[in-house]
Amino acid sequence: MENSHILFSVDHQEKIPLKRVLQKLTNQNIRIPIFARIDEQVNRHEWDIIVQHLTPFVDAFIGTSQQAYSCVDKTLQRPFYVSLSSDEVNNTEIEKLVKHAGIGGIVVTAPRRTLDSYWHEAPNANECLANRVKQVKDQHPELLVMTCGGVETPEEACVLDRAGADLLLLSEGYVKAGPGLPKRIHERLLSEKVQPINNQNWTWSFLFGLSILVGGIIALYFAFTSIILPYDEYFIGLTRDDILQVNPLILSFMSHDRMALAGTMISGGILYIQLARHGIRNDMHWAKFAFHSAAIIGFVGIFLSIGYGYFDWLHGLFWLILLPLYYFSFREGKRITGAPYSIHGSNNKAWKYGLYGQLMFIILGFMIVVGGIVISTIGVSKVFVSTDLSFLCMSPQMLERVLVTI
Repeated sequence: MENSHILFSVDHQEKIPLKRVLQKLTNQNIRIPIFARIDEQVNRHEWDIIVQHLTPFVDAFIGTSQQAYSCVDKTLQRPFYVSLSSDEVNNTEIEKLVKHAGIGGIVVTAPRRTLDSYWHEAPNANECLANRVKQVKDQHPELLVMTCGGVETPEEACVLDRAGADLLLLSEGYVKAGPGLPKRIHERLLSEKVQPINNQNWTWSFLFGLSILVGGIIALYFAFTSIILPYDEYFIGLTRDDILQVNPLILSFMSHDRMALAGTMISGGILYIQLARHGIRNDMHWAKFAFHSAAIIGFVGIFLSIGYGYFDWLHGLFWLILLPLYYFSFREGKRITGAPYSIHGSNNKAWKYGLYGQLMFIILGFMIVVGGIVISTIGVSKVFVSTDLSFLCMSPQMLERVLVTI
């Protein structure tokens, strides 16, 4: 790294052997279009071998103009795109390529500057590429023009798109801005082309979240008042007064447990409501996926009762009420396929802080998932942890003897 530039070696450019490429393509189920750039130093015999082996796997080849004239003919079963530096783009060269029957289009490479044995893209790479693309498209609008490099931000991608580029290949900018750059470019381009949002049905999804929120408030009410319910007393064979005589801390412990449940339900209900209102309503596919994946896992959680041997009838009744709400919510979400879009197009401080915030949310979500798994495991096995027993001042054996005695 020097002067805030990422430098790439001129003398030691990575070249992947054909055998390794075939192993990758054979072992991985790649569903996106694949372009193969052929090394400019291959001879005609090597060309024939490479093309023969790669044709079943790739969608197009990229090479030099010399390869286009000497190797490309009508027998080539895939499109061939000629790679030209921005300095090589001129009307005479383009005219010759357009007349060549085997050429599918051109790839204009961003201008580079060499420093010792390294290179980096020129500071005006994006502007230069846009001018070259516009120049070619004005003369040959039917020619497919791709660009390679010159894009570090979504806004720079929009500049090339407006100039007429049909496809953008990322290089140095992808390294600088990170793997999220293609998604940000897509969202930025969508923001310019998106039609007015057709609001989707979100009523049932909202009611589903509202029901969980109300259920959490009810659970919080019980945690502050009676704590124990009649079916709890029936299951353990003790009334509330009996438990107070054995150990008043037991009810305090149960109150804490129900408050934790209430807090989870209230926060979950608020999240469901917000996903419905701001995501599902606005045709956001990611919001639908988040909503329903969380809901399904929540429904499956009721089977944990098999592990801890006690079926909470109030919870069961609550899930029966939620089930039809969720069914209609799932049905109304089937047509939601929209992708997110954004007008943000620069790599400024707000974007960088957003990355940190996103990372924190990922860590938070991961920790909550791990915590839920740990609590579920303890709940179906030991039930108590050491801090629980310290608070109760009783061991599990003492609690069991109390129940057996009564």
